Amino acid sequence: MKLEADFFKKKQDQIKEFLHSEELHALLLFDPPNIAYCTGFFHLQTERPLAAVIPQEGNPLLLIPLLEIDHIPDGVDVETYFDYPGKVNRIEWIKSHLKSRSLTKIGVENSISLSSYEILSDLYVACTDFISTLRQVKEPEEIALISKAAEYADYAVERALHYTKEGVTEFEISEKTRMDVSEKMLEELEEIVPVQGGLSGGLVCSGENAALPHAMPSSKKVKKGESIILSFGAGVGGYHAESERTAFVGTPSEKQKDAFEAMAEAQKTGGEAVKEGKKCCDVNEACLAVIREKGYEKYLRHRMGHGIGLQGHEPPWVEEGDETVLKSGMTISNEPGIYMPGFGGFRHSDTVLVTREGGTSLTTYPKDVDALII
Repeated sequence: MKLEADFFKKKQDQIKEFLHSEELHALLLFDPPNIAYCTGFFHLQTERPLAAVIPQEGNPLLLIPLLEIDHIPDGVDVETYFDYPGKVNRIEWIKSHLKSRSLTKIGVENSISLSSYEILSDLYVACTDFISTLRQVKEPEEIALISKAAEYADYAVERALHYTKEGVTEFEISEKTRMDVSEKMLEELEEIVPVQGGLSGGLVCSGENAALPHAMPSSKKVKKGESIILSFGAGVGGYHAESERTAFVGTPSEKQKDAFEAMAEAQKTGGEAVKEGKKCCDVNEACLAVIREKGYEKYLRHRMGHGIGLQGHEPPWVEEGDETVLKSGMTISNEPGIYMPGFGGFRHSDTVLVTREGGTSLTTYPKDVDALII
């Protein structure tokens, strides 16, 4: 599964309309997900600078190191340099190709590095979040890829639960799960879009490690009586989804169940607050207010969630400082957590599609405590 040429043509036409309205000659892109979104060119990011140029007229132009030449998509022009760092600064080299095409009024991403901006500053340079904003509302074909990725993310949780038992290391659970998911994807998908980070992966953190929101899988062995966060993602056609569940190795204690139920109620409330027209900050507040009201405020460490698509984390941010209004077609995570140092952590996450009627969870693995006792 992957996006077809018609998708990229539509995005390029939207960019050209934007360039015309802003009286710009071209849009210059350095960010790999933005380049993929506009051209279909997926690549492994290294120290070698490369860029995509979407001009107001004509084909997109890729300005790339020579080692990328053999997998460029159809419908784009290309110029190459041999390697990095070279005798000529590679951003200067990119600028020279803009000038040679009389593309001297350009839009650039807000995320452009200061050094690159300074080199380009003798051109007319306008920073814009146009692509970032465009990416937030997914097209039907993007939603189809994210939905399929969600199926594999759920499958990852299922396999992780299978491998979780007393005495097994977090790392072993993570790696065996990753291999099972990758094998299933290779068997079922006609074509794999290779992306940085691989097809699947995630976090496995048990006991006191689960009190660290982003604890990496370690050599720690799972113990009876612990909570364990099984956090997995998968990517289909370059698009991501995530599914996370908190499970228990043996019957949970009353203290564990109380924290789990507070988290679960917050996640349910947050999911019910998701709807077209709602602000991200208001959805976040509805969600986290539950945790505060249940007496767990001191164990809060993060927002409700974030956008998800070509990147595992991307705008919008479901957080108190983001007043973005949710629109149908946005995809976000719903993942409030409670983290109790030295005791454990409790977090579910779902990948949610925003609709006019509300939020639709694309991940569906069971979340009730009885289904998550190992």
